[in-house]
Amino acid sequence: MKSRLTGFTLLELLVVLVIVGITMSFAVLSLGLRSDKDIVLEESRRLTALMQLASEEAVVQGRELAMQFDGPDYRFLVLDNKNKWQAIEEDEVLRERSLPDGLQAELVVEGLGKTSATSTGQLIYFYSSGEVSPFQLSLQDSQRKYLYTINGDAQGLIQHAEDDRYAG
Repeated sequence: MKSRLTGFTLLELLVVLVIVGITMSFAVLSLGLRSDKDIVLEESRRLTALMQLASEEAVVQGRELAMQFDGPDYRFLVLDNKNKWQAIEEDEVLRERSLPDGLQAELVVEGLGKTSATSTGQLIYFYSSGEVSPFQLSLQDSQRKYLYTINGDAQGLIQHAEDDRYAG
């Protein structure tokens, strides 16, 4: 009687390797691997859009709004009838948020000087007249390779820019 050797064929092994390869590629893509530059860029764009929205909301609602940094968190505030700043809680878009881990922020508000945005309670004001307290907010990764700034002027123009000295 002939003995029959058992094992996998080359075709079966290739099919298994292709399936494992496809599965691994989806796993890697789902991890959301982003570079430091992508993280800083995304957060600076998010902050710019939120500040522009807050400025527009102040005009539309006829109320004074502000933005406050407190550690890695930032929140939007509204001036109530008793002239006290209250956190905006009912608005899902202008809710309290946190900066991503490793992101460093530095805030310069006109007349108040330069401070670390993550260690101060400074306010950026958005007035119902459309004006904004002039400011410059700089965002940088922990290795200090990428720097993006958000500038606001008294006329209410809020702009996002990459510092060319750090462009990678």
